[in-house]
Amino acid sequence: MAGNPPAAEPQWRAAHVAYFGDDTDQLILRAVRPVIERCAAHGAAAHVLRHWRRGPHLRLVVRATPAVFAEVVEPAVRELIGGHLRAHPSTAPAPDEDALLPLHRRLAEAERETGPLTPFYPDNSITWEEHDRRIDVLGCPVGADELALFYERTNDLLFEHLEAVAAGLPRETLALRLMLATAHTLCRHPQDPSIRRGFVSFRSHAEGYLSTAGPRARQGFEQRYAANRAVLTAQVRAVVAAFDPVPPGPVPPGPGLPATDVPASATPAPGRGSASDTSGAGAGTLAEPGGAATLHRWVAAIDPLGSRWTALYEAGEIPEAEIPDDEENGIGGLLSASPLHRAISGSATYKRMMYRDPRFLRYRLMLNYTYLHLTRLGLPGLSRYLLCHLAADAVEEVYGVSALRLVLATAENSGTASGTEAEKAKETKETEETEETKETDESGGRAPRAVVAPARTRG
Repeated sequence: MAGNPPAAEPQWRAAHVAYFGDDTDQLILRAVRPVIERCAAHGAAAHVLRHWRRGPHLRLVVRATPAVFAEVVEPAVRELIGGHLRAHPSTAPAPDEDALLPLHRRLAEAERETGPLTPFYPDNSITWEEHDRRIDVLGCPVGADELALFYERTNDLLFEHLEAVAAGLPRETLALRLMLATAHTLCRHPQDPSIRRGFVSFRSHAEGYLSTAGPRARQGFEQRYAANRAVLTAQVRAVVAAFDPVPPGPVPPGPGLPATDVPASATPAPGRGSASDTSGAGAGTLAEPGGAATLHRWVAAIDPLGSRWTALYEAGEIPEAEIPDDEENGIGGLLSASPLHRAISGSATYKRMMYRDPRFLRYRLMLNYTYLHLTRLGLPGLSRYLLCHLAADAVEEVYGVSALRLVLATAENSGTASGTEAEKAKETKETEETEETKETDESGGRAPRAVVAPARTRG
C-alpha cells in the first residue's frame, strides 16, 4: 500500500493592496480584519502591515499551505478586500512618483529595502508577491519568526486601537500612552526598572532625528512641548498610575503645574507592571478607550514575547550581533552635535550594555515592537520622533531626571567617559537647579538638551 504523500510546506506570501486615499483604517477594519479571521479559522497565520515602497499600500502577510491559499486565502481576499475596494474605492490623486523617488531612495537605504521602488502599484489594486521576511536584516530565521509572531498576536489589539481612533481618541495620544506604558513596565534596568530609566531611549531616538534635522526642527519640537506641557506631564503621571498604586518616588510638580493635576488611582494594583492585572488601576485618570485596561492588555500581549526572545537568545538560537563602531551604528555624524553620543562613543561599558546585556536587549526589542505597532496604527515616522521628544521632556520634568546625566553616569562608571563631558553635565545640572522655573525663550520653551543615541542604536 502506498503511503500518504508528504504534506506541502507552508509558504509566506503577501497581498499588496494599493490604496492612496485617507480611509485606510476602515479598509483594515472592514475588509482586512475579516480575511485575517477567516485565515485563522483554517490554521493560516496572517497579519497586516502598512508600507511605502512602490507607493502607499497595505501588505496582508499570510503563511499557509498552497492548498489553503487556493481554497481559503485567495478567495477571501478577492471577496472581502476586493469587494471593499469596489464599494469604497480610493479617489485620491496618484502620488507623484518622480517627486517621491529621492525620499524613497533615502528610506530604502535607511531601512535596507532592496526591492524596486517603481512603478507604483495602481490605486485600488491587489498584487500577490512572495513575502520578503527580511532575514538578512533581522539576523536569523528565528528572529523573523518571532517578529511574525508579534504581529499575529497583536492583530486584535491593532483592531481595538483603530476602533478607538475611529471613536475619537487622537492617534498620537494613544501612541504616546503605549510608549509610556512600555517604558514604565518593561524596562529591566537593575537600579530602577521604571520609566525613569526607560525614557532614555525616547531621548535617544528623538535626538537621532533632531541632530541632523537642523535648528528649526528642534525649535518646533520645543515649542510643541511648551504649548502642551501640562497635558504631557499629566499623561506621564496617569500612565504610571495605571500600573502603580502610588507613583514610585517623589513626583515634583512642573513649573506652574499643581502636583495634584492628575491624581493617582485610589485602588492599589496588585503589582506594578503586572501583565495579568486589569483591575483598572488608574482608570480614574485615563478614560477608555485607550485607558488603563487598554494599556494593561498591551503589556500583557508583548511581555511574554520578551521572555520568549530572552530564552532563545540565551540558548544561542538568536546569535549575538557584533558590537558596531560609530559609523556602522549610524552615530558617527552626530558626535559633533551631541555630548551623549560622544560619551557613548568613548564608553566600552555602555556599548557592552547596549549589545550584550540581555535585560537591555529585551527592553530594546519591546520598544522596537511598540514602534512597529505604531506604524501599523498609521503613525508617521516624523510623528514618532516628535512623541519621543515630548515623552522624554515630560518624564524629565515630572521626575527631575536627565537623560544626559544618566548616560554620563553609566559611562563614567567605566572609567572611560570624557572629563569634559562630565564637567559640562555638572554645569548643566547646576544651571538647571538654579533656574528650574525660568523660561529660556520667548515661546516659553526650554533650552534644547543634548541627548543620547540615535534611532539606529535603539538605545
